[in-house]
Amino acid sequence: MVGSGNFGSALVRILGQNALRHPVFDDEVKMYVYEEMVDGEPLTQLINKHNENVKHLPGAKFTPNVVAVPDISEAVRGASMVCFCLPHQFLKPIMPKIKVHALPPRPSVRARALSCPLRASCRSRSRQARSCCLQSRALTSMTKVRGAAVALRGAGPTPDPAQAWCSSPTCCVRGSTPTAPC
Repeated sequence: MVGSGNFGSALVRILGQNALRHPVFDDEVKMYVYEEMVDGEPLTQLINKHNENVKHLPGAKFTPNVVAVPDISEAVRGASMVCFCLPHQFLKPIMPKIKVHALPPRPSVRARALSCPLRASCRSRSRQARSCCLQSRALTSMTKVRGAAVALRGAGPTPDPAQAWCSSPTCCVRGSTPTAPC
């Protein structure tokens, strides 16, 4: 999981549960956390000690297999699936490390990315011209893995993301029909 805000923390709770439930996944789920001090302690240490994101989602416990790490390279090392849940402006600066460390060493394993964008990525070249890009398309472009990105986005915020409630989410894969899983 790349991103540890409110929505990212809610999603990592689900990822942790699914990793323990299904043998196809590794047991450990690493969550990249931008390191900051909270009450005099590093946030990653607080998350790992209390098994919850005490800053962004207090009271919502993670499964014990969720581990917060402050280094993006360590968080994605060897991963064949990476879930992104962060504002678009933070994606481009970390993609070089993700590209190097996340793609699996075996060509037979296909890397996947799950994008849960918080907003669209738009660059304003001028007041008259504007260029927008879907985060899933940007991920595919930056990783150079064709068909690697999946986008999951709800129509609006849920009243309580810690309860894993859905808000009309749509999961899209290139060449498929959108589905609403919840």
